[in-house]
Amino acid sequence: MDLLVNPPLEGSMSDCFLWDSRLDTGIPEIDRQHRTLHRLINRLDRVIASETLLPALPEILEELASYAASHFKYEESLMSGFEFGQESHRRIHADFNLKMLEMKQKAAENPAETAPWLLTFLLKWLLTHIVDTDMRMAKKLLAMQAGRSEIEAEREAQAFELPLPYIMEKLYDEMAGKTRELIATRRRLAMEIEERRALEAEFARQARTDMLTGLSNRRHFFELSEQELARSKRDGELLSMLMIDLDEFKSINDRYGHQFGDSILKKVGEVFRKTLRAGDIYGRVGGEEFAVLVPESDEKEASEVAERLRLEISTIPGSPSERTERVTASIGIVTLPAVGADIDLLLNLADRAMYQAKHAGRNRISRADTGTQEAPRV
Repeated sequence: MDLLVNPPLEGSMSDCFLWDSRLDTGIPEIDRQHRTLHRLINRLDRVIASETLLPALPEILEELASYAASHFKYEESLMSGFEFGQESHRRIHADFNLKMLEMKQKAAENPAETAPWLLTFLLKWLLTHIVDTDMRMAKKLLAMQAGRSEIEAEREAQAFELPLPYIMEKLYDEMAGKTRELIATRRRLAMEIEERRALEAEFARQARTDMLTGLSNRRHFFELSEQELARSKRDGELLSMLMIDLDEFKSINDRYGHQFGDSILKKVGEVFRKTLRAGDIYGRVGGEEFAVLVPESDEKEASEVAERLRLEISTIPGSPSERTERVTASIGIVTLPAVGADIDLLLNLADRAMYQAKHAGRNRISRADTGTQEAPRV
């Protein structure tokens, strides 16, 4: 891709957004479907300023729903051969559908207010999902069709330099041309592009991070775990899942307040970062629940990891006075061959073992395979 040459643009000069060929993924049917969305965006922009908003907005929403159904179905059929990545892509599609339902409800109540929100959302979708997620999916698929392994194709897709700054500049120019007031801001364009790139990087970090603890959130934990499970299956390895639940955490919140409870969760996050290995995958998956995927580990190694976590967590004060009360955790472990396992199965078995530890008295480890517990150590 020659980034110094302006690519051809498609559309009418009255359009709020002209199609840029750098939006093309290289898969003709996907690109055709993306152009359908491009036309709907420009149609929406035109009706916002016209007298036809009331009858046109429900029609546009219906067409968006039809576009999403066919487009997502086609994309997911292309990804059916992927070992990892497709679940996170499906969740993004589900989020879009939920947003469309929300917009449809709001449009029935207040179409004049909903239409600009919808336009903003769809433009952002173009600049995030289509230019990023779909582009990388297409690069991965084309690389696999060319004979690369999925791991190699994934690396190529992730290494691909997205044309976001150039697309954003073009979008900015077209939107700025709508009003004279925005022309002056073009002088600050270069600085704004850099700021937006930094902001996008921060948004991407926030999208995969639990903001309280700094650990991976549930969605990102699942994405990383799916990738590691696929690798472990290919190599025929064992792997272990740990489910960690803080004991009596609701009682701590009730007695000392949520601010103190939040401080405990932050300290637990520090324990995970300090205690676990670089290759371990971990995250906050619930209110006071945490999960750890330990690659290349047998039952003994997983138990050692769990015991280190349990001991470190037990050093966290369980009351503001920091006298005798300490935070404790119940930990469930399951170790299985990667072949034949999936993330939901591992989590369910580890969760069941964790509840066995709870019922046996808390502050201990329970293994899913035997149901045996390790008593707390002082």
